[in-house]
Amino acid sequence: MIVWLTGGSGLVGTELVKLLLSESKVKKIVSFGRKQLPFDHPKLVQAQLDWQTEHRPDLAFCCLGTTIKKAGSQANFRKVDHDLVLDFARVAKERGAGKFVVVSAMGAKASSKFFYNRVKGEMEQDLIKVGFDSLVIHRPSLLLGDRTEKRFGESLAIKLFPFFRPLLKGPLAKQQPIKASAVASSMLKKGLSATSHVLVMRNEDMLAFQA
Repeated sequence: MIVWLTGGSGLVGTELVKLLLSESKVKKIVSFGRKQLPFDHPKLVQAQLDWQTEHRPDLAFCCLGTTIKKAGSQANFRKVDHDLVLDFARVAKERGAGKFVVVSAMGAKASSKFFYNRVKGEMEQDLIKVGFDSLVIHRPSLLLGDRTEKRFGESLAIKLFPFFRPLLKGPLAKQQPIKASAVASSMLKKGLSATSHVLVMRNEDMLAFQA
């Protein structure tokens, strides 16, 4: 199959690209982005964010995501985490993709009083309206992995997590940080197998993919 991907330079996206390159069912990967990915492989085609390519997708993955600090404003954050995601989804659907797999966030809710969660929730609602045969939404907690971009709050939480992990029981255990590689593994598996019209993968569901 032919796969479209955007957000491949991010934490989850990088792990997903590695998996896709080694997946025998995937014939071609078209990665859309501003950054050149550090992979040299005959299966990988790197393209710009104008969505122009001769390769029509069977399946599309979206790992786009930024922070308000990096985006510079709430408006710019929304352009990436909502508008750009929807643009990619609509073009993928028009070009033939029947399935769309996206990274959202734990707590995503269109009616949330928190801006970040509200934008993620609105993104999910609008993706449903695009009309894919199957839409798989992943809602991870704090992501663990090697970031090129350092985020103080996340770095501190990750360092402290091993000390607090024994205290995480019941509902709190479901909110524990998760490896980006586990999210990527879930995305690939569900992308290749899920048939539900809308499937939501919660953080606790993805922990099963964590080594």
